[in-house]
Formats: sequence, C-alpha cells, structure tokens
Amino acid sequence: MQMLIYKGMCDLTIGKKTTSFTMIDDCGNKWNCIAIFGSRPHRHIKLGGSWKRMVLARRLEEGVMVKVGFPLAGMNDTIYIQVKRPTVVKV
Repeated sequence: MQMLIYKGMCDLTIGKKTTSFTMIDDCGNKWNCIAIFGSRPHRHIKLGGSWKRMVLARRLEEGVMVKVGFPLAGMNDTIYIQVKRPTVVKV
C-alpha cells in the first residue's frame, strides 16, 4: 500500500467517508482503488486495491510526474491522472 499525507489536495478532494474510488489514467484505463484513513503518527491515507497494479502497469517511478484531476472539490469517487515522463535530450 502507498501512503499519502491527508493535508492539502487529499483534504480538499477525498472525503473521509470515501472507502473506494476509481482512478482513470490518460489511456482510459480504470483502476479500482481503496482508501484506508489513519491518524498515527499523522493524518494519512493508505491506497490499496488496484493501486499497485496501476503503478506497475504505468511504470510510475521516481522522476515521473503524475498530474491529478478531480471533477469537483469535496467528496469524489473518480480521480483522473495523467502521466508525464521526464524529457531526455541526447546530444
């Protein structure tokens, strides 16, 4: 499971009553994820379900930027992501 700090973006877009949501990537793939809220040592969300399969399939690793979008501020059950890979210039 991946852990996200529950402050800022998560605080504004994912309601505390949310237990599952769908991530739709820029290729149109749908990933059913689960959210587990925790409070120790700080408020956070653990992501599970299809999250790990999405990370592997989309080859998300250090240096890859993920742009996240939500339909509305508040409780959302659908999250849109777009993967941006670093540009490598060969000289």
